[in-house]
Amino acid sequence: MFRSYIKKCLEELSKTTGIYLGPPVAMDVVYLRWLNKVIKPFYDKHADALPFAEVRGVFMSRTSFGVYTSLAKYFELIEEKQNGMIGLTDYGKRFRDNYNAEIIQSRATMPDLSTEQRRVLLEVLTNGVFTKSKVNIYYFLRFVHLTNGDWLPKTGTSEDLEKLKFINSLFGKTYRWTTVRELLSFTCNQCEELELVERIKISKSPWDRVMLTTLGSRVLGYLELYLHLKREQLQIPLQV
Repeated sequence: MFRSYIKKCLEELSKTTGIYLGPPVAMDVVYLRWLNKVIKPFYDKHADALPFAEVRGVFMSRTSFGVYTSLAKYFELIEEKQNGMIGLTDYGKRFRDNYNAEIIQSRATMPDLSTEQRRVLLEVLTNGVFTKSKVNIYYFLRFVHLTNGDWLPKTGTSEDLEKLKFINSLFGKTYRWTTVRELLSFTCNQCEELELVERIKISKSPWDRVMLTTLGSRVLGYLELYLHLKREQLQIPLQV
């Protein structure tokens, strides 16, 4: 029965698919608020650009520096300059100017995103430049739409081969279950931060539920329409 469900979902997917973005990529990015780790030195120094070494010095390891700065690049907040400097883009300057060190909830070590920072990231998400982090969010929204958000795996959820097959078919990958589980969970966190989804935690189930918010539905609809129109832009001249 689940196989027929997979077939139905993939048929629906084929009807709305626009240009191909490439597959989502598993990354160790749990929250978008981590962007504030990169932006904080620019905020503290009131600077639009800083030496590479000064930004690098904020991080405990080369690995964390690479992960955090890659995330900032994927959201078009920073760029490397030829003179050994790291500079803020126009998006990055707006993101920095709306850094709010007071927005800390639970045990978070970095401030949560302010409302204006979320607005900046949503602008970046819908600007037509599809970097790795933005592709991941797009695929996650599609996943929620196609599955009705009924089965988001938890940290301890055991492998389900049928669901793994469906997810890999959707993503165009051959990921293992642990990789898929983390990719979905981490991207869900990011979508929650952007107020694109709401997660419903179910205590006696191996799965949580996820619902698209009104904003999430609009963003997904926009992205799918944009990709469809881009495909038509490429295909129409080939009809001649």
